Amino acid sequence: MTSAPAPAAAPPTEASLARRGFLLITGAKVWFLVCGTFLNIGLPRLLGDPARFGDYGVVNSFVTVVNMMMVTAALQAVSKRVSEAPDHAGWALRQGLWRLGLMGAIATAALIALAEPIAAHAFSDPTLAPYLRVAAGVPFLYALYGAHVGFLNGSRRFAAQALLDMMFSTLKVALIVGLVLAGFDVLGAFTGFVLAAAAVAVAAGLLTRPARRAARAGPPVALGAFVAHVMGTSLLVNLLLQADVLALKGATHGPTLALLGTPPAQAGLAWLSTATGLPPSALELSLVTETTSGLAGLFRATKNLALVSYQGVVALTFVVFPMLSRATAAADRAATARTIRQAFRTALLLVALVSTGIAAAGAPFALLLFGPAYQLASVAIDPLLAAMGCFALLSVSTALLTAGGHPRDALAVSALTLVLQLALLLAAAQLLAPGAPVLAGAGLSTLTAVATGLVIAAVILLRRFGATLPLASLLRVAAAVAVALAAARLAPDALALGLPPVPAIFVRAFAAGLILLGVLALSGEITRADVQTVLRRRGPR
Repeated sequence: MTSAPAPAAAPPTEASLARRGFLLITGAKVWFLVCGTFLNIGLPRLLGDPARFGDYGVVNSFVTVVNMMMVTAALQAVSKRVSEAPDHAGWALRQGLWRLGLMGAIATAALIALAEPIAAHAFSDPTLAPYLRVAAGVPFLYALYGAHVGFLNGSRRFAAQALLDMMFSTLKVALIVGLVLAGFDVLGAFTGFVLAAAAVAVAAGLLTRPARRAARAGPPVALGAFVAHVMGTSLLVNLLLQADVLALKGATHGPTLALLGTPPAQAGLAWLSTATGLPPSALELSLVTETTSGLAGLFRATKNLALVSYQGVVALTFVVFPMLSRATAAADRAATARTIRQAFRTALLLVALVSTGIAAAGAPFALLLFGPAYQLASVAIDPLLAAMGCFALLSVSTALLTAGGHPRDALAVSALTLVLQLALLLAAAQLLAPGAPVLAGAGLSTLTAVATGLVIAAVILLRRFGATLPLASLLRVAAAVAVALAAARLAPDALALGLPPVPAIFVRAFAAGLILLGVLALSGEITRADVQTVLRRRGPR
């Protein structure tokens, strides 16, 4: 007598796949944040002079725009085609590698050829040209890497995607820090970046090799128009992300210390003294740089704190993109609207939690991480936190529009936002006094532009799909953030209670986070069902 075969395991549900993918990629992004935080804290200290870190930050900001344009276009183009037609996934990858690899090679060649004019005319600093030439190798490598990761993402092989991300984060930090410690300075930092990108591109190719070899010729993979729109959107979005640092380098004039004696600068120091409680003499001593590279370095280091909330949301876009692409391809309007609402709500909660903790820690946190020379830029922390929170939601919006088959809308929103941001940044850089006023003005300019773009994107999503950022959730989260920050800032200072400085900073941040979660729970924004959904390991049977 033979026993009956065991029943086949039920296939995973969309909810369980999304939950598992989000946890895996979030884990990889948490590791990315750990590595990135180590790098962002370590490099200013290893390089010493803020001007040298400013040189690194300016070149890195510029090249990052090109890098992210290539990797985002490759990832989203291949992911969309793979998720829409899984039977031809290997063929879509092969086509993507050839076409996107060629685009990456053109971008790399152009950066090498134009390094001197860019350094001389865009940044008024010819000494940046060698750094640009070395960093130019990354776009080609990113195009290949992005195509491989797009295949894994569209196939919903989130574990392999997370593994590659963690490998790259680790190699990048190890090679950059190692070469800087070896005495290669800023040039070594960019060399380490290129070597890490090359290693992970090779590893990604080996991981997807079976799929490429088994691929059968399929129908033509239409990438042209879609890639053009995605590249345009990615270019504009990353310009939005980097434009304030570049504007401070390119649009401010004259040695900063030489201007300290002028009436506008003295007025700026008096304003900062009132805002921070520090005497003007201490602020003058903290302004250790004589160049616009130093001003950019001060701003860039502070912005690194604000970018944590954006990095926390990146994992969500990777998971949502193939799900929404598949839902729109199947003309499932209900699933499309549900995915959009849940993506926005999750992103909003993540941004609020991270930003509230950093805002509660405030200027002492920046001083702890970067040292006394960076105290001057602490006035930009709050506007930059709000700006990068809005930017995180805007990046979710453009990803949703692209996955839903409307990349032109994403391109238009990004273009309008960038034009507004550049206009405000140039005005701030030219009209405000050097030092704290221009740093705060740059943060407020970015906040105004990105918040405007987010509103426009939300309206377009509502018209296209009948779903957008839930207004009730937005109001409840905003109220909870306000209560948490007010409580954290009005509470007795932990230093006065006898705690050492470092624990005191983290106690304040942790307390603000707990208050935020408590208010969200009391308001009904976070429910028991939300907690069970996060903790549940298996989909419904």
